[in-house]
Amino acid sequence: MSKPVEIIKDAKILRIQILHRRIDGENYILNALLEGDYFSSEVSLVELDFENVEYLNSLGITEFINIHRKFNASNPESVEFKFINVDAHIYGILELVEMHKIAEIILKKSEG
Repeated sequence: MSKPVEIIKDAKILRIQILHRRIDGENYILNALLEGDYFSSEVSLVELDFENVEYLNSLGITEFINIHRKFNASNPESVEFKFINVDAHIYGILELVEMHKIAEIILKKSEG
């Protein structure tokens, strides 16, 4: 795979399509955001699309927490986070570690 994420910025909305199947501490999402200098622009919503994600571990959770912290530290207003198209297994992990406290978590349409 040539790139692990695709990032689209539309005004204050940042949409991140995760193209990689694993989120496991490689920090490719965080690195893509840093490379694109997205933390220095004003953002009100970060939407991460989990359509392709099949595996998530604690290092991946840490990456999301770091991304959340960086956006909220660099923006004058609170930044809303949405995780969309989340598969039921990944949803269970996110709920277990209470990620719903920092992001709205939306299951894939076929899963409820």
